[in-house]
Amino acid sequence: MRPGYISRNYLNILFGTIAVLDLIFIFGFVNSTFDSGDSVVHYLQSAAAFKHPHYLLDHWAKPVFILLSSGFTSIFSWNGMKLFNSICILTGSLGVYTYLREKKLIAISAALLCLLSPKYLLAQSSGLTEPLFSTILIWALVAMKESRVSLSCFLISALPFVRTEGWLIIPVFALYIVLNKRWIHILTLASVTIIYCLIGWLVLKDFLWFFHSNPYQGVEKKYGSGDLNHFINQLYFFMGLIPFVLALAGIIISWFYTKGRDTFLQNALLFFSAMSILVSHSIFWWQGWFHSMGMSRVLIIIIPVLSVFAGFTIRWLIEISRQRLIAPVLIIATTSMLFSSNKAAISKRDISLSEEQKLIEKVLDSIEVNSTLYYGNHFVPMALNRDIDDPQTVELNHLKTEKINRPATIIWDSYFAVTNHEVSSDYLEKEVGLIPTDIQSTSDGKYTVRVYQIESPN
Repeated sequence: MRPGYISRNYLNILFGTIAVLDLIFIFGFVNSTFDSGDSVVHYLQSAAAFKHPHYLLDHWAKPVFILLSSGFTSIFSWNGMKLFNSICILTGSLGVYTYLREKKLIAISAALLCLLSPKYLLAQSSGLTEPLFSTILIWALVAMKESRVSLSCFLISALPFVRTEGWLIIPVFALYIVLNKRWIHILTLASVTIIYCLIGWLVLKDFLWFFHSNPYQGVEKKYGSGDLNHFINQLYFFMGLIPFVLALAGIIISWFYTKGRDTFLQNALLFFSAMSILVSHSIFWWQGWFHSMGMSRVLIIIIPVLSVFAGFTIRWLIEISRQRLIAPVLIIATTSMLFSSNKAAISKRDISLSEEQKLIEKVLDSIEVNSTLYYGNHFVPMALNRDIDDPQTVELNHLKTEKINRPATIIWDSYFAVTNHEVSSDYLEKEVGLIPTDIQSTSDGKYTVRVYQIESPN
């Protein structure tokens, strides 16, 4: 028997078991969409991409995300979306293991801490782009550590086409390359951008289409602004108490217990990859820039990177105490806290549809939807399994510029219809002259759905 065979076989069995248990939890118990906005929109865009390939060159839809996920969603619909993001999350956790694999116990522990981070775990049941981004980032860091610089740079070059934050990561990697005097690889950081620019030139007749169609430019007051500390405060809820504390300690340890220039630069690349996201979004939200909205879900991006730092802390604790049992104790404690009563634990609300989505399902069950559907909340076409590019599935803002295509059903809601489409119920009832056929609200009265049924013209 080859040396190391048993340990490798054991690890394969362990990761396989974890993956199966994870998928049982996500597909058997989790029914949420994580959030009610972009998660649903990105899923609908991905599901429509085979029929409507313009999404493959759509800045908002995220071209690389659409390219990789649409095969899943076009066949398996929402379950395909969950499967795709589950693969991303599990692969991201495996990336943490691979980064630290010189010390297998530490590597396994850090990978499990990553997967057991509450919001990272729950993001599998979403249409969000953050899981894919986080996975590409951690594997780019693994490749750079293993001196596969070209591969690392190519992966990083794809990030802006998964999420716009990729432009924040590229300078960090560029500086690392410069400090290591690997100048030739700077060009590789632009490789995917060049590929998409050439495709855009051929298809859209616009070489710089990705920059011309940037939806995040400027300041928009409706998205607001907030506390500079918002994201760092939210990080605890995304990681959970133990991974959060271990990660913070690991950052300190990485600076004070680093030996050699190469290790120092590797740790610095880890640190600034995470901080470029955390600091930038903190400033964007504080200043109200780039449509931030204080969306704390972007923290999912950096959880695998921070889990590597948590691994540094576990290694340090084992070295000073000479007790390897510290690692399993931390994992058991983290697992138990995940489903306890602490503020960062997973609750029943986290694994269920939101109250707003439940209300929409209730409303849709009680009415007959006409051939043309007008909607504000994208969960409406998702619940009805409608193609959002179908001419008879129309966003509410079209009512301001187009005549109603009768017969029609209008599903107005008190959040998305007003915020995203700027269509109020007063506009529909006083200016258009419609009369609601059904009005329902959530139990707290904070969210209302109004239905307008419009018959065929005589």
